[in-house]
Amino acid sequence: MADKIITVTVEEGLIQSIEGIPPGHTVRVLDFDTEGADESDLTQLPSGKKAWVSEFHGEDQMLPQAGTRNTPLLVEIINVLDELVQDKPAALSKLEDLYQQDYVLNAGDVEFVSSAADDLRLRITADECLAVLDYIAEKGMVGLNFDHVETAINELFQDRFVEPGE
Repeated sequence: MADKIITVTVEEGLIQSIEGIPPGHTVRVLDFDTEGADESDLTQLPSGKKAWVSEFHGEDQMLPQAGTRNTPLLVEIINVLDELVQDKPAALSKLEDLYQQDYVLNAGDVEFVSSAADDLRLRITADECLAVLDYIAEKGMVGLNFDHVETAINELFQDRFVEPGE
């Protein structure tokens, strides 16, 4: 996607600096005060005029690659939304706060369903793979279960079993 452009025209003055350019934006400065300039340093504009042209680009907002258990998926979602999200770090922070006590996950995709169907020797089309994903989501067939919690606790922490009556 092309940058959005902010144009600043200078005719009888100098710009010392430009700060605070939003990510994904470019400030283009057209300076028509070209007296004494070398012609090769000037740009011919569509209007026919010649000017010094300088461009200043907003820095991309970097999102962390580490963070909470949900950060990688939330970063992927924010990056897909791209220009729809004005402040990516703030959006990530808000989503991490919202889901701080949850585990948000991408439970699978069409390729996994297709591969699993092949392994099970079941014939299925690409559209049917989507229907399978919708069915699994609708029925809540993904998520944490007691076995997952038990395995994680036993592997992470020792001696956590509570005897009856303790």
